[in-house]
Amino acid sequence: MITDPHIHASSEYFVYTEGLAMQDAIQPAHNVTNIFVREPNAVDNFVGACWPGPAVWIDYLNNNAASFWGQLYNHDNWQGSNYLYGAWIDMNEPSIFLNETDWTQTGMPMNNTHIQTDGTVVQHRWVHNAYGALQMRATWNGLYNRDNGTRRPFVLTRSTFIGAQKYGAMWTGDSMVSYDDISLFSQNALTLGISGMIFLGSDLPGFNGFPTDEQFI
Repeated sequence: MITDPHIHASSEYFVYTEGLAMQDAIQPAHNVTNIFVREPNAVDNFVGACWPGPAVWIDYLNNNAASFWGQLYNHDNWQGSNYLYGAWIDMNEPSIFLNETDWTQTGMPMNNTHIQTDGTVVQHRWVHNAYGALQMRATWNGLYNRDNGTRRPFVLTRSTFIGAQKYGAMWTGDSMVSYDDISLFSQNALTLGISGMIFLGSDLPGFNGFPTDEQFI
């Protein structure tokens, strides 16, 4: 099951409305609940475009937001589906579309803000590279707590950071069917390996395109 860090900004979507309610509640000192990444003013939630249309992004730097994300994997939230043993997390660089009609992927504005649990405001530029790893940790903890520590969670991610190998595996994103991209994966694998991330893979011989038999081999 793919779960992305962007949440459809709609009053009809329970994840968005529950997140807003938690974020707007009166907070005890030194235990701030900030659920969504905010604009540079640290007041308004940042709203961008992604797969569902207008969307907000989970602020995994806030411990309460990470816990909120983790409990979303509880089985009660997946009525009608099969038993979810693991999670595939994607678009977590985080990737944002230019707008709702142009799906060119770009990054989150670097001057957006995160609010830590103690109330400290942090610009996104200081969190950007680790954002995917923070989602990995929140997802792993959610799966682990959901099953009362009786199952080892499996998390597959597109973005990661040094130290996140304890939380799961990664793949290198949507590659093209080309010898250049096949070669590039070899370089990626070696670089990630010396960074500690050895459980990884790629869409070989490519995600976009029509491979030849030779490229499959």
